[in-house]
Amino acid sequence: MKIDKHLPELRRAIRNNKHEFTESGLVVPSMGLFAGFACETTVNGADPQLTHNLLTLEGRRYLIAAAMTGGAQTTQFYIAPFTGNVTPADGWTAATFTATATEYTAYTSATRVQWSGALHATASSADNAASPASIELNAGQAGITLRGFGLLTASAKSATTGVLISSMRHDRPGLGEGDTLAVKLTLVYQNAP
Repeated sequence: MKIDKHLPELRRAIRNNKHEFTESGLVVPSMGLFAGFACETTVNGADPQLTHNLLTLEGRRYLIAAAMTGGAQTTQFYIAPFTGNVTPADGWTAATFTATATEYTAYTSATRVQWSGALHATASSADNAASPASIELNAGQAGITLRGFGLLTASAKSATTGVLISSMRHDRPGLGEGDTLAVKLTLVYQNAP
């Protein structure tokens, strides 16, 4: 589905509350439309794992406002790992992410790692497969379990500003010094199941 030619219908459905939010994303039944995220990681180029993201209420509201109602837009997004033994929840926000999820900051990048997404020419999706976010653990780290990630609009590690677009539980145990985790996030618009 080419989303741009359906924007008026999508705006109308949202304005008239003819949409639903699920843990996986946004569904517009009248259009048969689903929007959500998926995440794939590898450690040191091996052991790929795939999971689905939770689009937070804050994230869904941002996406709808930015795309449909003239809300503020940003073009830069950042991936932040966390170590808290928690399950992402719909009510998480950028203001609560760092403390609630226990954001992990002991990696070599000075800031959260940028998500460099690109729109697919023939599909209704965007991803960073051409340039996965790379999280390399600092010297002295051992036995670390990264339990998930957030996709945020603020670049500073442990920032409590901006928007938390999505978060996912994605356990990666036994990480240590020099291990590099590659993170690929895909935003998909597709026909609803």
